[in-house]
Amino acid sequence: MLHEHVFLAAAATDAALGGRNTEFQAAAGALDANSVDLSKAIGSVYGPDAEKAFLPLWRKHIGFFIDYTVGVATKDKAKQEKAVSDLVQYPKDFGAFMHSASPALPANVVADLVKTHVLTLKAVVDAQAAKNWAQADSDFFTEGQTFTFSFVKPGTYPYFCKRHNSMRGEIKVVPSTP
Repeated sequence: MLHEHVFLAAAATDAALGGRNTEFQAAAGALDANSVDLSKAIGSVYGPDAEKAFLPLWRKHIGFFIDYTVGVATKDKAKQEKAVSDLVQYPKDFGAFMHSASPALPANVVADLVKTHVLTLKAVVDAQAAKNWAQADSDFFTEGQTFTFSFVKPGTYPYFCKRHNSMRGEIKVVPSTP
């Protein structure tokens, strides 16, 4: 379900940035249905009170990403900064929630994991806005296949695997030497 969340979030932000409102609405609807499924999964483990508390908290971070995406699309720096501020706080709130549901889960460890998720999705939105698809997506491929992309400018480029959400990193491109 979390993999589906990342895939749907990327589809929604890409559609929003591209001005494809019908596609955005469909992806956002699917993303919300995924959120409901996640809340039910939380409820099945931690009980109905946790399920009720999880859904609005989870939807909050999706709203922050929508705000960030709109800010990027409209070049509204203030909206982007507010969304980033909210996104920075969110992992702490989510960590506290999970710790309250299961005290064996340290809040700071959960927050660090969620922070990685937040930073990865923010990098995807930025790459989508720059139309840098190599940063945003390597697409799906099967065992034995490879993905190749030639970078033309030095810099640090985020990468994530759609199929394996935990597989992400940075590609550092340095200037060529004569």
